[in-house]
Amino acid sequence: MSNNYESLVSLIRDIHIVEDTTKLEEKGVMSIDISQFPRDSLYTLYKFDPEKYDLFPFFSQSKEASGLRDVCDYILLVDYAERLYILLFELKHSNKDNNKAKRQLNATACLIEYI
Repeated sequence: MSNNYESLVSLIRDIHIVEDTTKLEEKGVMSIDISQFPRDSLYTLYKFDPEKYDLFPFFSQSKEASGLRDVCDYILLVDYAERLYILLFELKHSNKDNNKAKRQLNATACLIEYI
């Protein structure tokens, strides 16, 4: 197991872990079935739900600060061959919201890099 994987998993609260790793789902938008992971890998799937948990209590909830509080739908941490892989998933049908998906992915990438 890589030290990076172990460190990240130990830092992120367990309440964000997704137990059912066979499907990524955004109600009313889409769902994606996950077929398999490499046999020798360790993995943890996270869903940060800002509707249930205030992930960034230090940022204002104003409209101007909304981009700072956005995160993508899922984060998959995978330890394979003692290397850490991080996959970010944002489930959207379209990009009508002026690159909101890209902003969410970028904000989440910054968060993971910080951690």
